[in-house]
Amino acid sequence: MNEDQLKQDLINAPSLIRNDKHLNSVYDHLHSILNKEGKEILGRQVKGNSYSKNYDIVYKDKENFWSKLLKKDTRHVIELKSISSNTIAKAINNRVEEMVGQAYLLKNTLNLESMSYVFIVNETKDKSKEKYITKLKKSAKILLDDNLLKNFVLMRVDQEGVHHDETYHIKDFTL
Repeated sequence: MNEDQLKQDLINAPSLIRNDKHLNSVYDHLHSILNKEGKEILGRQVKGNSYSKNYDIVYKDKENFWSKLLKKDTRHVIELKSISSNTIAKAINNRVEEMVGQAYLLKNTLNLESMSYVFIVNETKDKSKEKYITKLKKSAKILLDDNLLKNFVLMRVDQEGVHHDETYHIKDFTL
């Protein structure tokens, strides 16, 4: 992943966020992993009987005998989310609720194979209070333990660079 580009994109975030371009380096990195693993990248929209939503990355496994026989949905979703340190106090509950709701919906209503979350905290202006990071990590752990999330990645970006969470590191991301 081009970590220098991610840092620059978050420093310049206001103009890039408006165009939804501030996480392009992470998106490109995940796409390259998916391509190397031979995964089929699909359109962004996931549809159910009464629900549809666009996700950042939707891909599927190659069909095999069992998935065809069981008519198993082999689609996976990856969501990329960012939050800035100056809004984390107000927005962390919304982000956690969104993560929980989407993970539950995709697994239990749409019956997708998995959902992963990549969460980037923009600390290029000031540092976030640890209690908010802890809340996010505790929520992710519950979702991982309950098999509602397949992966959770947490990165914090400041003026010095990208800091990968020890427990939720992108190197541990599995397909």
